[in-house]
Amino acid sequence: PTHWGGEQGQADDAFLPFPVATSPAGNVPSPIPSPNPSPTHWGGEQGQADDASLPFPVATSPAGNVPTPNPSPTHWGGEQDQADDAFLPFPVATGKGPGDGDVIMLDGLPVASINADLTGGVDITWARQLTQNTGISFIGPQKDGPLDIPNELAQTILKSVNPSGQSNTDVVKPYLNGSDLVQMSRNYWIIDYGTRTIEQASQYEAPFKYVEENLKPLRARNRDNQRRVNWWRLGRSGGDYRSAVHGLSRQIFTPRVAKHRVFVWVGANSFPDSAVVAIARDDDYFFGVLHSKLHEVWSLRMGTWLGKGNDPRYTPTTTFETFPFPFVPGQEPTDDPRYQAIAAAAQQLEAERSAWLNPSPPQPLPNALGRGENKALQERTLTNLYNALNVYRGVEKITTKKAAGDFAPRLDALHTALDAAVCAAYGWEVEILADEEEILRRLLALNLARA
Repeated sequence: PTHWGGEQGQADDAFLPFPVATSPAGNVPSPIPSPNPSPTHWGGEQGQADDASLPFPVATSPAGNVPTPNPSPTHWGGEQDQADDAFLPFPVATGKGPGDGDVIMLDGLPVASINADLTGGVDITWARQLTQNTGISFIGPQKDGPLDIPNELAQTILKSVNPSGQSNTDVVKPYLNGSDLVQMSRNYWIIDYGTRTIEQASQYEAPFKYVEENLKPLRARNRDNQRRVNWWRLGRSGGDYRSAVHGLSRQIFTPRVAKHRVFVWVGANSFPDSAVVAIARDDDYFFGVLHSKLHEVWSLRMGTWLGKGNDPRYTPTTTFETFPFPFVPGQEPTDDPRYQAIAAAAQQLEAERSAWLNPSPPQPLPNALGRGENKALQERTLTNLYNALNVYRGVEKITTKKAAGDFAPRLDALHTALDAAVCAAYGWEVEILADEEEILRRLLALNLARA
């Protein structure tokens, strides 16, 4: 009811710029609009007055109170509109309603209906956030100031000795943004005092001096009281994230926005930039499910698209917390052969992929991802590797790096084995992998059953 009705939902709805439909119970969205919505919104004298101020044409039925499925071809078809549509960054619906004998078109393809998210297949806008998925994925905390430092400075600070006996490794940590995960890492670090008091923070002398000289003057002018008073800390502490990863041996990072939905193991002490989603799990099973085609298909449909390349965005709420894992998180039967099969396939994928990214002999000066700074490795990135995988699978026709192209067939085999193990854990036939709409249909049904 927080999202779909009740007192809080009604309060939230008051700020929405459009009418909100609810069921008679007030807490479940109606699957279709009422056949006779209020003329205030859909016609009548008041509706016509409202429509006059809208920046787009509004079609109504002859009765004046129900939207017609047959808008004017001036706006929804014709040569001029087809030319205009080519420049639009979103799907375009054309054609007349089914009752008129014509086909509804979406992005040039015939569809039976158009969903609220401008898709024509399974309507996964009905998916709900699952409480069992909360407290696992987090957007990296905001640093709000020059707390990130290059490797050379970080090494100097890390080697300095404090009279208190405290090690600067407590507060100087590997710092990763989205590009670090899929391209060559910048090898940056961050000074992170967490929730330490100023007295505690000052015991780490070299990092404290840097923050005092470079951050304090900026924070003194900050209008946010929390940032101004606690000037030595990150802009937002990320307390929930810290609690979730405490005690883990490693953690999973993925870029919030990236062409390929890839997941990377990083050290327990690594710190995520706000362009990264951190996932507080350290088991191979979980990594494997995240890297499966089933999760990829779900995340692409549940996410949004941003940036110059119109790349997909991954979020903790709409993407991760709605995804129904084979086993409820925290209740996985670790002795189950299906759980173990996913873990084994994930281990193999990670081992061989890491070996490709970091070929022998091992390089000096490893950074936060365990990679060296040798220029010979610059083409061995996850972006180049998964570009080559797309080409091998016939998804794209682009130029790829030779080393990535050579490894693509093996990477495909590793992912195929992982996908088969994940399907088995759901109890689904492997043939489902060829039908993305069926994947979404089954995942949505499982989401709603658990919700």
